[in-house]
Amino acid sequence: MLRCLGAKDRRAVSQCNQPSRAEPVAGPPTREESKGILMKRRWMVLAFCGVATVSSHAADDAATVRHVPAKEMAQLFARAAMVRETPLYKVHASHREAPGVAEIHTLDTDVFYVVAGTATFVTGGTAVEPKTTAPNEIRGTRIEGGEAMTLQKGDAVIVPNGVPHWFKEVKGPFDYFVVKITAPAK
Repeated sequence: MLRCLGAKDRRAVSQCNQPSRAEPVAGPPTREESKGILMKRRWMVLAFCGVATVSSHAADDAATVRHVPAKEMAQLFARAAMVRETPLYKVHASHREAPGVAEIHTLDTDVFYVVAGTATFVTGGTAVEPKTTAPNEIRGTRIEGGEAMTLQKGDAVIVPNGVPHWFKEVKGPFDYFVVKITAPAK
């Protein structure tokens, strides 16, 4: 006898036109089979609860709303400080007075929003003298090739992970808000 998964009772089997969703039925499960099924279900529920608990602890900070008043943000920009860091994302209040090094983040996508100042920003091309400085982080002295753009107050830039980028020139104080979205490690 075949039972269609989703059929409400055995009488509905004849109405089931989905042979790929049918399974053999040998009658009701024995007492020992029932115990085995019950134990599997209990372990599945416990495993799910354990994974959910670990996931919720890892995301606790990420799920907490944080309001940062303007005065505190100004202090964070002055120090070029971290606003929040979680396994899923990072938020920086970044400040530059001079050019930087070429950067390549293998997992992080950068989203910049310029708050003040002007800079020449280069994306793409090839990092010169690349060196791994931390896991998933590569730095170079500069970029050859690539596309240069002028960033100014109000501009936004999205730099996908793996794309070289570089602040080639910075005119005066340059403040920008950075959100780094971290992709799962491969």
